[in-house]
Amino acid sequence: MKALLLPAIVGVGLVASAFQTGSPVVEAESCNVELTKAGQADWRGGFYYLANTDREGRISKLELRPPTSETLKAFIRLDQLESCVRRWQFSGAGPYSITFYAGTSGDALSRWTISVSNAQGSFRLVFPRV
Repeated sequence: MKALLLPAIVGVGLVASAFQTGSPVVEAESCNVELTKAGQADWRGGFYYLANTDREGRISKLELRPPTSETLKAFIRLDQLESCVRRWQFSGAGPYSITFYAGTSGDALSRWTISVSNAQGSFRLVFPRV
């Protein structure tokens, strides 16, 4: 089965230049997210989560925001994506916006993007598909 691969971002090892003062991401791990049968066709798009974190930066609430929620369910295993994202650690308590741009067609064939932001800063990771 085909899958989306989310990259590893741990400490300052993989993308040291992205971890500047004020970065909302402390640690994120890589994982595979399986595509559904429909997801193996041509598709691309962005989807948006709102996450709330506790004092240690661990996610206490993760909510996929409309209108993408129903569409995304048709293409990827949301349970796998959300399980992965819940293991990420952020830079403290508060709300965070998490945006993904991925797919199997168009410009998503060459690169995928993950963006995380809060009131103190933002982090954007653009990585090529291999």
